[in-house]
Order: sequence, then C-alpha cells, then structure tokens
Amino acid sequence: MKKLHLWLAIFLGLLFGFSLLIAQEAKKSGRLDLRERVFDFGIVPREAKVVHDFVLKNVGNDTLRILDIKAGCACTTAPVDKRVLGVSDSTIMPVTFSTGRASGSTEKGVKITTDMEPRGLFPLSIKAYVESPTMKTPDLTSEPRTIEYTPPDTEAEGTAEVELVNNSDKELSVKIVDYTDDLGQAKLKDDKIKPGKKSKLEFEFVPMSNMKTVNGSVTLEVYAGDELLMRYSIPIVRQRPLDYSSK
Repeated sequence: MKKLHLWLAIFLGLLFGFSLLIAQEAKKSGRLDLRERVFDFGIVPREAKVVHDFVLKNVGNDTLRILDIKAGCACTTAPVDKRVLGVSDSTIMPVTFSTGRASGSTEKGVKITTDMEPRGLFPLSIKAYVESPTMKTPDLTSEPRTIEYTPPDTEAEGTAEVELVNNSDKELSVKIVDYTDDLGQAKLKDDKIKPGKKSKLEFEFVPMSNMKTVNGSVTLEVYAGDELLMRYSIPIVRQRPLDYSSK
C-alpha cells in the first residue's frame, strides 16, 4: 500500500511538473511596446512633408512578427525595414505626412498588426495644423519655411539654416523636441528670442549613401515663460547629390 502511495505521489508530481512546463511554453509570446502612440507636429506648411520616427520594440519573451502596417490615407507612409523582432529587439518606423493642399487641424492614423496574442492590433496617430493663407501669423515663424540642402556628393557633410522670427510682444523660449537624426543634427543658436527679434536654427547634415531626395523635419515647442504656446515643424529636404543629379 505504501508503495502504491509512493508511485502515485511520483506520478502526480511528474504530471504537475509537466503541466507547469507546458503552461510556461504556452505563455511564451512576443509583445510590442510603443514608446509613444501619438505625435503632434504642430503647425506645418502646405505642400510639404514632415517625418517622425516611431520606435517599435519587442518586450516579450519570444520572437514578434509584424504582419501588416496600414496607413489611414495615401498622404501618410509608414515603412519598416525589419518585420521580425527577436527578444528585446527594436526597429524604427518613420511616418511621413504629406500635407498637400490641406488646411487646418488634421489627424492621421496608422495601424500595426502583429502575431502577438491575444491582441495584436496597435493603432497610433500623428497630428498637425496645416497652414492656410488666411490664418493668423503664428508667434514664431521660420525664414525660409523649409531647410534645404544639396550635397556635392554622397560623402559630403554640410550645413543649412533658417531664421526663427518672434512675431509676438513676448520673449519666447524655443525647444527642439524632435528631428530626423538619420539626416544629421539640429541646433539652436539662441533658445530665447526677444519680441521682434530673430534667432537661427542650424541643421548639420551627415554623409549619406542614399542617392535620392530624402525628407525629414524638425519640431519645436515655443513657450512664453512656463506656458506652452505652440508646436511648429520645419520640413527638411536633402536633395539628391549633385554628382548623381544628371544620372
């Protein structure tokens, strides 16, 4: 009888351990983490492109597969280079918004579908206020409205700049909150601008092997004291290198 109880205990112990193992294996799954779900470009120009990089990271305990990405309209693109993410792996999804001839407030969505269980659908969105000819002049504007640079060749570094104009009767504080770092680095000459005065925003371009025109943007936050007045995005256009322009 004691032997029977012993064998029964061993059997139940093995069964319990096997069940735990199966349960642990069943729980293994990739899990998508988005550092942010919404990005606001603020004021943007018409007939331009602005870009924000969303970071997609697998924080699960198994491989995560990105099955599909759908933008809400043809004016928005959201490509990714890497659709299979190992544990703790990440990838960048640059979302580009082409403003066209739109005007006023707008919001565009992107839906990411993964093989994550039980819920694999992740919506995110971008917001902007597209300028119109009749809108009131913002407290801060840039001259010119776009940062443009044409490198002599793919190995060239270079700099382009715009002036930031304070159109208000208050001292403004300006903060860079986002820029397309694949293209280079954005720098402010002065982060405080007195009423009616100007500062400069400089963008230092890095060498790129890409022979095509590449778009990006810089997004600023503008404050009067501690009060956030607005966000303002300046498109960046890196033209194709001169040594490839005729090819």
